[in-house]
Amino acid sequence: MGESLADHLWSARLLVHEAGRRRIQDVHKAYAEAGANILTSAAYQASYAGFSQAGLRDEQIDDLLLASTSMCREVAGDCLVAASVGPYGAALADGSEYTGAYDRDADGLREWHLRRLRKLVASRPDFLALETIPSAEEVRGLLEALQVIRAEGDAPLPPAWLSMSVKDADGGVVLASGERLDEVVHFVCAQDLASAGRGRLIEILGVNCCKPALATRAIRIVRQAMAHAAAGQTSEQQERRIIVYSNRGEDWDPHSKSWVGTGPEEASDLEYAAEAKRWIDAGASIIGGCCRTTPDTIGQLSSTLTNQGGSLP
Repeated sequence: MGESLADHLWSARLLVHEAGRRRIQDVHKAYAEAGANILTSAAYQASYAGFSQAGLRDEQIDDLLLASTSMCREVAGDCLVAASVGPYGAALADGSEYTGAYDRDADGLREWHLRRLRKLVASRPDFLALETIPSAEEVRGLLEALQVIRAEGDAPLPPAWLSMSVKDADGGVVLASGERLDEVVHFVCAQDLASAGRGRLIEILGVNCCKPALATRAIRIVRQAMAHAAAGQTSEQQERRIIVYSNRGEDWDPHSKSWVGTGPEEASDLEYAAEAKRWIDAGASIIGGCCRTTPDTIGQLSSTLTNQGGSLP
């Protein structure tokens, strides 16, 4: 919406200055006015390492992470607020959130995420949005970080969603790392069973920032894997929602740091909304837009669901 984000901090760079913060709030308001029910904060690419490179001190970074949620809350109105927790690869700014090719294992990823997560939990969002996660190792690291924070007990854990970065694999759908999507879903569900009585770490599962049609196929895999993992459980244990918010169908070029169009796969707002109806039919109950979608896209989603009698379960 008029801002160049070709920077290692992406939208998080706007948090640093007052004019940038006002611009972020303008964007939040535009999405709310378009019909959004959930607003996601501008913390996706915010990290201690990234902000340190920009010359900020740790206490300043603490304040910016807290502000990313509070400034969203100020203009949210009736919308819920999700604190964005981007992947390690986003902070590297090399496109590795679309490959999962990392230089850290699950232990290293847990420690990397932990400090930022503590501060975002303290900001009291309605949700934690663990988004564009490309590998099972990072899923494991994030879950372990959440377990640490829950054990510390300094602030209650808000409900979290986990949306994964996926790709096509010979007609199937796998994580960006090439790992099986259904196996990661089983792993997440198993962790929740292991922590019975303490509440789920992940309330919502799904995918984001993939091509719209690929998201439809991914939802079916997530739903089937959840059903398989829930076999033999009580209805309360089985209940879990599916989230999906794709991009417009373009591909990210890490060299030019720009989105590259892919011709017919690049969806118009109307085509995007039509595919979103298929997401709902496939089992999604929370839908939205990721990169290259706009408030107009959300407006079309809202209009399509209303005019065609659609509703979210």
